Amino acid sequence: MKHRPKVLREYRVTLQRMRKGERAVPLDYPDINGIATKLGGKPIWIQGDETPRCPYCKKQMPFVAQIDSVEHMQKLNPHAIDPLMFFSVLNV
Repeated sequence: MKHRPKVLREYRVTLQRMRKGERAVPLDYPDINGIATKLGGKPIWIQGDETPRCPYCKKQMPFVAQIDSVEHMQKLNPHAIDPLMFFSVLNV
């Protein structure tokens, strides 16, 4: 049985500004697996909207970024199931 690596493989992320109305990830699930890393816009939810609410004002928190699992099919990747989502408590 193989062990999980202590450090996951490193990847470079390239940022490209999208034109108004253009989506950073033009596909839908499951075609987005491994390519849904993005900043801004709206999050890509697979199982329905789970936007967190601010613990102070109770409003929905603005979406900042999501980092997808680029090795989504690799059995040794501990983050192979869900992308990491980032939201902001601050009003923007």
